[in-house]
Amino acid sequence: MRTIKTIILISIFPLLTIMSVSALNENDANVISESISTLTKVQSKLKTIKGASDISRIIDLTIKQLSTAVSNPGTSCVSKLKTSLLKLDQAASRIASRSCANSERKVCIQDNLADQILGDLQGAIDDLKEIAVLDTDDNKVPDVCDEDPDDDGIAGRKDNCPLINNPDQVDADKNGTGDVCELFYCCQDSSLTVPLEECERKTINSCNKEGGIVLGGIPSRQTRGAKK
Repeated sequence: MRTIKTIILISIFPLLTIMSVSALNENDANVISESISTLTKVQSKLKTIKGASDISRIIDLTIKQLSTAVSNPGTSCVSKLKTSLLKLDQAASRIASRSCANSERKVCIQDNLADQILGDLQGAIDDLKEIAVLDTDDNKVPDVCDEDPDDDGIAGRKDNCPLINNPDQVDADKNGTGDVCELFYCCQDSSLTVPLEECERKTINSCNKEGGIVLGGIPSRQTRGAKK
């Protein structure tokens, strides 16, 4: 029982961090978090599909470019943000063209799988595009490209998690990315039979929407093998 309470407390702290005062409101920050999470899942899935590794690489590089964009506020961010969204559109087009129904290649993506991946990817792209045009202070710079979009007092490249308020900048694995940006959650059904380290990784919102139970914060797969 004590273990479960500890796990729940671990899961609550990052949520409170995200809900703290931010230049991006809570909903916008959650949309970005969900979108990046979806992109990561799509990228991982494409990596396992024969003939789709190049699309997986495009999405992987785009995720990194999005992070770089918001770490360089101002016109540089705006330019990189537009380029990132363009690359995601190109990745979506490639997936559609390589479905078995549309491709003459010997190796193609099964139609049902292509439709599922494309649906997830397009949803993330659409959400990111909506956030990318928000400019609440009318300074002609999107909110995500402002000097300190998460309002934690740390701006630009010095912020290891530029879209989530984390003034303490905790980075347990010393990989340059703040823990609050890398913490996913164990999401299980009511049976609670899957070990914590083997459960499905989701964000808090996506787990709650699916009726799952958030058990605790765990590092995303991307942090494994990171240099100490």
